[in-house]
Amino acid sequence: MWVVVLFALAACGRIGFDPPAGDGGGGDGKDGGGDAMGTVTDAPTACMNAIDVPVGMRVPASTCVQSLLEGCGPPNTQEVVFRFVAPDASGYTFAAYESGTNNVSNSVGRVNATCTGIIGCAGLLGTSFTPGEVVYFAVEASSGGCASIEFLAQ
Repeated sequence: MWVVVLFALAACGRIGFDPPAGDGGGGDGKDGGGDAMGTVTDAPTACMNAIDVPVGMRVPASTCVQSLLEGCGPPNTQEVVFRFVAPDASGYTFAAYESGTNNVSNSVGRVNATCTGIIGCAGLLGTSFTPGEVVYFAVEASSGGCASIEFLAQ
């Protein structure tokens, strides 16, 4: 019997289940779910294509991905959105470095719970999270236009 179950799971190409439509149960902010920790409850387009960021590893990106949020740069500047899942209860610092340097030249803004705007901007943004909390950050070029950056969560 276990062989049949294992075969059926392998045939689907994944192990996991999608919630029924309209379920609205908990989630990671990308699947329409949400919870009381301030995660996105109905992730609009701005957060749907967010780039995952692990702790301690610079993630290269361009700020010219989309223009859906009014962030830390001049009005109508394109941004890139990052997704961070806190691995444990701790304080973390977030920064957008110029590619290949240690220069922080663009501000980081925390995306609000509805993924429609920015809460504060800082060159180095520090905050604490609970384990598993999902948060989004946006970076726009401070001068407008585009910038190549490396985003770091540490």
